[in-house]
Amino acid sequence: MKRLLIFILPTLVACREQPEKAAMSPDSLPVRTSRSAPAAAHDTPSHKPLLKTPRITITDTGGGRFHPVIRDSAEAEATLADLRSLPLSAVRDSATAGIIGDLAKVDPAAARRLFEQWDDALIGAWLDAAKTIAREMGKSDPEAAAAFIRDSIPAAASLSVWAQFLVTLPPADRVPHIEALPEGSEKIRIAGDLVHAWLAEDPAACARWLDGFVQGRDADELREITTSVHGSLQPGADTGQRLTALRTATDPLLRGILAQYLWKKADAAEREALFTEIEQDIPDLARRDRQSAIAAAPADFAASLSPAQAAELPADHMKILIDRWADQQPSAALRWALDHQRPEAAVALHPLYLEDPRQALELAAKVPRGTELDTALASLCAVAAADGHVDLARALLPRIESPAQREATTRNLEDLSK
Repeated sequence: MKRLLIFILPTLVACREQPEKAAMSPDSLPVRTSRSAPAAAHDTPSHKPLLKTPRITITDTGGGRFHPVIRDSAEAEATLADLRSLPLSAVRDSATAGIIGDLAKVDPAAARRLFEQWDDALIGAWLDAAKTIAREMGKSDPEAAAAFIRDSIPAAASLSVWAQFLVTLPPADRVPHIEALPEGSEKIRIAGDLVHAWLAEDPAACARWLDGFVQGRDADELREITTSVHGSLQPGADTGQRLTALRTATDPLLRGILAQYLWKKADAAEREALFTEIEQDIPDLARRDRQSAIAAAPADFAASLSPAQAAELPADHMKILIDRWADQQPSAALRWALDHQRPEAAVALHPLYLEDPRQALELAAKVPRGTELDTALASLCAVAAADGHVDLARALLPRIESPAQREATTRNLEDLSK
């Protein structure tokens, strides 16, 4: 019945609001008396305490809770008895979770006993207390912590508690627990905490385990396998350790994931040394690397190309090159592309028009015909006509190869010139 009550109570929040509001009305608040620091710093004429005893003070908003350090279960039980004088509320639940959590730091077993007697909480605060108990218990008695989760937390709500407990264990010791968890995205995130720590400790062992773990899973499921949610403050692996993991892994999907992770974390100097080794695991790595180099320094990249390389550069890369270069030097980008008779020169027409309209319209006549030019000229004609260069725009119409686009551009041009 106790566990059932925990899960039913969220549906009864509305029923609990009325007593809580009544308890917080001015008439029902206790008369303010003097209090010792640090609570006195929060005691103002406009903020009377919701609860004030020798053991605990809670402000009327519930945002402040002040009590001495919990040193043993007797102090915790006395403070919880004070809290039970409040009506059921989120404030009371939060404070109860805090007291039980504080006790867990000095006596996890006693905290578990009080936790299991707590049968009227909303699930959120209840789980917060459970996480603290599992984490603190795991530091000194992992077996007891695991038993606590299995015996005291419903399986449907236990994954977040497992996550808090497992980060306290050495990586290899986490494996049996993780493998026993129900499938789902939270299991992958918990495995991600393990991978983060294990790669920095024993990357080869981690990779061997991952070879089995990834079986039957796809890339979307595994997208967080190298990301730590609960253990991110622990030191991560260095480039050498990530490379060891990649060299150990055998599953193609896993190798791709580890190669992406290695490449993402490597600096520029490391990438240069790693490129040849990992390009087989990231098929589009060379393409992406070239795109990054083009975008970073388009003029320098263009200067590095021989005439043959310029002729062979894929159209999508050439468009990136001309587009990025034209943002800085549209005339130079356009003339270079014209020198190599690349139709992607059309990409630079509009940026050049904004800088030198007449030069752009003149050079447009030299761009090789094709879809790129048709698209650029349709836009350029409209802009030129709107700027009053109607005659120059009309002179460009014959350069539009597509009859349908030429006709539509002509109509648009006539409308704009009226």
